[in-house]
Amino acid sequence: MSNSLLTLAPACQSTSESIHHSPNIMSKITTEDCAKAVVANFPAEYGSDSDNWKRISKSGKKGEPIVRVFHHRALPLQALVTEENGAIVNTKYKGLAPWDVDPDTPAGEAVSTMYGTNACIEFIRAHDLFPPSDFCFYVCSEEEADDGDVWYILCPIALLKRTGYGYTDQLDHFVLSHLPENHSEMEESTFVSDVGREETRALLLAKGFVCDAKFEAQMSGAPANDDE
Repeated sequence: MSNSLLTLAPACQSTSESIHHSPNIMSKITTEDCAKAVVANFPAEYGSDSDNWKRISKSGKKGEPIVRVFHHRALPLQALVTEENGAIVNTKYKGLAPWDVDPDTPAGEAVSTMYGTNACIEFIRAHDLFPPSDFCFYVCSEEEADDGDVWYILCPIALLKRTGYGYTDQLDHFVLSHLPENHSEMEESTFVSDVGREETRALLLAKGFVCDAKFEAQMSGAPANDDE
């Protein structure tokens, strides 16, 4: 069976849980076994399109956990299947975003095409797929807030680690349900606050957004502390 194109069996069960632990012990785990686990444990809250997946990668060595990553072909979802000691021990579903993949690969092109549809954006707005811990922030300096408006930039941590750069597209549909009250996106990845700088920082931290010293240094032009 090709690793890049899978015809999956219909789901034998549905669950609203995003993580599934399987007690079944298998002597040898194949991509097809993992594909079946992805279908069988597909959360019912995500709809009925449970068997439309493509395997993207496999990582891990013998004696270590092996993780296979699947991308849904029509929904902004990915599934991570973990194998340990000849058994599937974990099947986890999470959001799939443009920053998760290299845009110049077939997987990146597929994600880009998906994000060009209204259905994809509506799905993201309807489901809590991207926790605040996926994003770091930079709050403007006092000088930058001279006009009286405090603003901040959110950046997907996965993108920052992979490329060293921030996100330059609309971001609010990923994080809208987690933003502090009365905060809104004024331009791509930049949000406006109705309170002061320090209170804005405190609100973002309380929501679960991440303060990343290197990102703050990059945005402010200050030297970064490599030990942080």
